[in-house]
Amino acid sequence: MQSFAFGSVSGSTFAFYFFLLLALFTGFAICRILLEPRFQKILGKSIPRWQALAMGSGIALLVIAGVYFSSLNGFYRLEIDETGQEIHLQYILPARILILRRSAIAEARRFPSHKNLWQLVLYTPSGAQYSSARADYAPARKAWEYLNAHLDAQPKPEE
Repeated sequence: MQSFAFGSVSGSTFAFYFFLLLALFTGFAICRILLEPRFQKILGKSIPRWQALAMGSGIALLVIAGVYFSSLNGFYRLEIDETGQEIHLQYILPARILILRRSAIAEARRFPSHKNLWQLVLYTPSGAQYSSARADYAPARKAWEYLNAHLDAQPKPEE
Protein backbone atom coordinates (compact mmCIF):
# COMPACT_ATOMS: atom_id res chain seq x y z
CA MET A 1 0.00 0.00 0.00
CA GLN A 2 1.45 3.35 -1.05
CA SER A 3 0.94 6.08 1.55
CA PHE A 4 1.49 9.86 1.64
CA ALA A 5 1.21 12.07 4.73
CA PHE A 6 0.27 15.75 4.65
CA GLY A 7 1.18 17.72 7.75
CA SER A 8 1.38 16.55 11.32
CA VAL A 9 -1.67 14.82 12.75
CA SER A 10 -0.55 15.35 16.34
CA GLY A 11 0.43 18.96 15.68
CA SER A 12 -2.89 19.72 14.02
CA THR A 13 -4.83 18.02 16.79
CA PHE A 14 -2.90 20.03 19.39
CA ALA A 15 -3.53 23.25 17.41
CA PHE A 16 -7.25 22.49 17.21
CA TYR A 17 -7.59 21.98 20.97
CA PHE A 18 -5.37 24.97 21.74
CA PHE A 19 -7.46 27.29 19.56
CA LEU A 20 -10.66 25.72 20.87
CA LEU A 21 -9.62 26.65 24.42
CA LEU A 22 -8.59 30.11 23.24
CA ALA A 23 -11.95 30.58 21.48
CA LEU A 24 -13.89 29.39 24.54
CA PHE A 25 -11.91 31.73 26.79
CA THR A 26 -12.54 34.64 24.40
CA GLY A 27 -16.27 33.87 24.22
CA PHE A 28 -16.51 33.58 28.00
CA ALA A 29 -14.59 36.85 28.47
CA ILE A 30 -16.86 38.71 26.05
CA CYS A 31 -19.94 37.36 27.81
CA ARG A 32 -18.59 38.42 31.22
CA ILE A 33 -17.65 41.89 29.95
CA LEU A 34 -21.11 42.43 28.48
CA LEU A 35 -22.74 41.41 31.78
CA GLU A 36 -20.42 43.57 33.89
CA PRO A 37 -22.34 46.40 35.62
CA ARG A 38 -19.61 48.95 34.82
CA PHE A 39 -19.90 48.16 31.10
CA GLN A 40 -23.68 48.47 31.26
CA LYS A 41 -23.24 51.88 32.91
CA ILE A 42 -21.12 53.01 29.95
CA LEU A 43 -23.78 51.84 27.50
CA GLY A 44 -26.55 53.36 29.53
CA LYS A 45 -28.64 50.19 29.37
CA SER A 46 -28.36 46.61 30.47
CA ILE A 47 -27.84 43.76 28.02
CA PRO A 48 -30.03 40.71 28.56
CA ARG A 49 -28.16 37.60 29.65
CA TRP A 50 -29.25 35.61 26.58
CA GLN A 51 -27.83 38.29 24.25
CA ALA A 52 -24.50 38.29 26.07
CA LEU A 53 -24.38 34.48 25.88
CA ALA A 54 -25.28 34.58 22.18
CA MET A 55 -22.57 37.15 21.42
CA GLY A 56 -19.90 35.27 23.39
CA SER A 57 -20.85 31.96 21.77
CA GLY A 58 -20.93 33.55 18.32
CA ILE A 59 -17.45 35.00 18.72
CA ALA A 60 -16.11 31.65 20.00
CA LEU A 61 -17.66 29.81 17.02
CA LEU A 62 -16.31 32.38 14.60
CA VAL A 63 -12.76 32.01 15.97
CA ILE A 64 -12.73 28.20 15.88
CA ALA A 65 -14.40 28.06 12.44
CA GLY A 66 -11.84 30.52 11.07
CA VAL A 67 -8.94 28.46 12.39
CA TYR A 68 -10.45 25.17 11.17
CA PHE A 69 -11.27 26.31 7.64
CA SER A 70 -8.04 28.25 7.17
CA SER A 71 -5.59 25.67 8.49
CA LEU A 72 -7.00 22.36 9.75
CA ASN A 73 -9.45 20.95 7.22
CA GLY A 74 -8.47 18.48 4.51
CA PHE A 75 -7.19 14.92 4.47
CA TYR A 76 -3.93 14.16 6.27
CA ARG A 77 -3.12 10.79 4.75
CA LEU A 78 -3.65 9.45 1.26
CA GLU A 79 -3.28 5.69 0.77
CA ILE A 80 -3.53 3.71 -2.44
CA ASP A 81 -4.30 0.01 -2.01
CA GLU A 82 -2.17 -2.79 -3.48
CA THR A 83 -4.38 -3.18 -6.54
CA GLY A 84 -4.29 0.54 -7.24
CA GLN A 85 -8.06 0.67 -7.55
CA GLU A 86 -8.97 2.33 -4.24
CA ILE A 87 -7.78 5.59 -2.76
CA HIS A 88 -8.24 6.12 0.98
CA LEU A 89 -8.39 9.69 2.29
CA GLN A 90 -7.94 9.95 6.07
CA TYR A 91 -9.30 13.02 7.85
CA ILE A 92 -8.68 13.83 11.52
CA LEU A 93 -11.28 16.52 12.31
CA PRO A 94 -13.79 14.88 12.33
CA ALA A 95 -12.04 11.51 12.24
CA ARG A 96 -13.10 9.55 9.17
CA ILE A 97 -11.76 7.67 6.16
CA LEU A 98 -13.20 8.33 2.72
CA ILE A 99 -12.68 5.57 0.14
CA LEU A 100 -12.75 6.50 -3.54
CA ARG A 101 -12.41 4.28 -6.58
CA ARG A 102 -9.49 5.23 -8.80
CA SER A 103 -11.94 5.68 -11.64
CA ALA A 104 -13.64 8.41 -9.57
CA ILE A 105 -10.53 10.60 -9.74
CA ALA A 106 -10.27 12.60 -12.94
CA GLU A 107 -7.33 14.79 -12.04
CA ALA A 108 -4.85 15.60 -9.29
CA ARG A 109 -3.36 19.08 -8.89
CA ARG A 110 -1.11 20.74 -6.36
CA PHE A 111 -1.46 24.36 -5.35
CA PRO A 112 0.59 26.72 -3.24
CA SER A 113 -1.14 27.74 -0.04
CA HIS A 114 -0.24 30.31 2.59
CA LYS A 115 3.04 30.33 4.53
CA ASN A 116 5.02 28.35 1.89
CA LEU A 117 2.74 25.33 2.25
CA TRP A 118 1.11 23.31 -0.53
CA GLN A 119 -2.16 21.45 -1.03
CA LEU A 120 -3.02 18.46 -3.17
CA VAL A 121 -6.50 18.63 -4.68
CA LEU A 122 -8.25 15.63 -6.24
CA TYR A 123 -11.04 16.26 -8.75
CA THR A 124 -13.81 13.91 -9.79
CA PRO A 125 -15.47 13.91 -13.22
CA SER A 126 -18.58 15.44 -11.61
CA GLY A 127 -16.52 18.37 -10.29
CA ALA A 128 -16.24 17.39 -6.62
CA GLN A 129 -12.98 18.37 -4.94
CA TYR A 130 -11.04 16.67 -2.15
CA SER A 131 -8.29 18.87 -0.70
CA SER A 132 -5.40 17.74 1.44
CA ALA A 133 -4.25 19.47 4.55
CA ARG A 134 -1.56 22.05 4.00
CA ALA A 135 1.88 20.47 3.88
CA ASP A 136 5.45 21.08 2.83
CA TYR A 137 6.32 21.03 -0.85
CA ALA A 138 7.95 17.57 -0.93
CA PRO A 139 4.99 15.42 0.25
CA ALA A 140 2.56 17.29 -2.00
CA ARG A 141 4.88 16.89 -4.99
CA LYS A 142 5.50 13.16 -4.36
CA ALA A 143 1.80 12.38 -4.02
CA TRP A 144 0.97 14.46 -7.08
CA GLU A 145 3.65 12.75 -9.19
CA TYR A 146 2.57 9.29 -8.04
CA LEU A 147 -1.11 9.93 -8.69
CA ASN A 148 -0.53 11.48 -12.10
CA ALA A 149 1.72 8.61 -13.16
CA HIS A 150 -0.80 6.01 -12.05
CA LEU A 151 -3.91 7.82 -13.26
CA ASP A 152 -2.42 8.10 -16.75
CA ALA A 153 -0.61 4.75 -16.89
CA GLN A 154 -3.40 2.34 -16.06
CA PRO A 155 -6.62 2.02 -18.02
CA LYS A 156 -9.65 2.80 -15.92
CA PRO A 157 -11.97 -0.17 -15.34
CA GLU A 158 -15.39 -0.16 -16.96
CA GLU A 159 -18.26 0.35 -14.56
